[in-house]
Amino acid sequence: MDNTVVTRRRIVAVTGAGLAAVVGLSRFGSAQDATPGAGTPAASPAASPVASPVDPASPAVGTGTSEVAVSLLDFKFEPSEHSIPADTDVSIAVTNGGVSVHSYWLEELGQGTELVDPGTSVSLTLNLPAGEYRVICTVAGHVELGMVGKLIVG
Repeated sequence: MDNTVVTRRRIVAVTGAGLAAVVGLSRFGSAQDATPGAGTPAASPAASPVASPVDPASPAVGTGTSEVAVSLLDFKFEPSEHSIPADTDVSIAVTNGGVSVHSYWLEELGQGTELVDPGTSVSLTLNLPAGEYRVICTVAGHVELGMVGKLIVG
């Protein structure tokens, strides 16, 4: 399981493999090599080693952490534009509702989720300064097909 923690410059994700193990699903290979950049950021020592299933329908508010749900579809983000508060821990529940692998990648930061298999979910915790961030899918050709979104932090 790959854990990732987000501070202003670092993002930590829990991949769909952890969720799949919880619900007894199997993965059909790994497409982690398709993630751009020098690699996945290392997990923070403060990161929780235990993943929990994501319920994207729940507007759950944890202790000091709010949650936003985003669906990865063929070939768009739903919602395409979403907002979170600045300088606050926010959990982004990312669910792949498409038939292809997709990712949720903050282009300006050069970081985001690994590829998310169809039918699985990951949780990404962010704590970012105010601004607008372009969100893309890192799978070749998906940006050209319109898989682009915007994260507004304010």
